[in-house]
Amino acid sequence: MMAWLRTGRLRAAAHPPGWLWLLLPTLALWPVWRWSAQRMSDGSDDPFGIVALAALLLMIWRERRRLSAEARLPWLLLALLLCAATALAPGLPPLLRGVLAVLTLFAVVLALRASGQALLAWLGLGLLALPIMSSLQFFIGYPLRVLTAEVSAWLLRSG
Repeated sequence: MMAWLRTGRLRAAAHPPGWLWLLLPTLALWPVWRWSAQRMSDGSDDPFGIVALAALLLMIWRERRRLSAEARLPWLLLALLLCAATALAPGLPPLLRGVLAVLTLFAVVLALRASGQALLAWLGLGLLALPIMSSLQFFIGYPLRVLTAEVSAWLLRSG
């Protein structure tokens, strides 16, 4: 039992394979994934998140044999905390719960990763797969239009 304190890893003989560590939080956070699928299909967002999700799943499938069977305990504990925060806080905005769910899966990937895997690419694709375009348009669209108009006016006056 104390071996994991010295190495920071859980032994493979006593614990499930790497792919099962990814499956458990995915199933636990099913309401978040269902919300994301409904939001992608309701027409309020661009459906290009499907492309990012397909690329992410393809990358994880391709690297599935390189996922370590010996999970790093600190990353699994972080994943457990993020999963609990996501599942037990229904009052959070759905998009924030989606980001927390993606971070949960990323923490599991960090617990299982082998050297040389493209981790930031996995995180980026996971975040891009979320339906965020309409939210970004709502919160950032107007300030960016004002900024663009001011810069354009400044350039036209100076030229």
